[in-house]
Amino acid sequence: MKISWVRIAALVIGAAMSVSVGLATPGATAAAPLIYGNGKICSNSSSTLVVTAKVGVDWFGNGGKWEVRQVGPNQCLGGRGSGNDVDVVWGATCDPRGRCQLQSRKLGEGSFTTWNATDVHAPYRPMVAINGGADWSRDPQWPAPDVNNVRYTLIVR
Repeated sequence: MKISWVRIAALVIGAAMSVSVGLATPGATAAAPLIYGNGKICSNSSSTLVVTAKVGVDWFGNGGKWEVRQVGPNQCLGGRGSGNDVDVVWGATCDPRGRCQLQSRKLGEGSFTTWNATDVHAPYRPMVAINGGADWSRDPQWPAPDVNNVRYTLIVR
């Protein structure tokens, strides 16, 4: 019988996770899985990004408090071990009269990058593209920025 390395790794990880959960004291929360990573975003655009991050988190994303932060061009925020877990990137959509509304993109675990979307015509604000993320969403626990501080529209590629 031939067993692949992937199958062996899956068995070892599965066994380790069941042992750690089985040894937990009643009422205690189980440790976070080893595959967890804090969200990270890097700006390769010329716009300063506005994000909501949990600041002061541990290696597994526990603890911390929500804050609105800015990420300048050619800068990154978040990632495992950084103490920051970026959860949301904000954008703004505006009508011809200049009335703008916030848009928010929930980021999952992992690293995300933005860049200038020069191939899209944007008459009112610069366009910034992001490489994926979760759905457009808005959670009341996320502190939101003032819409006037978000000077770009966000699109997903």
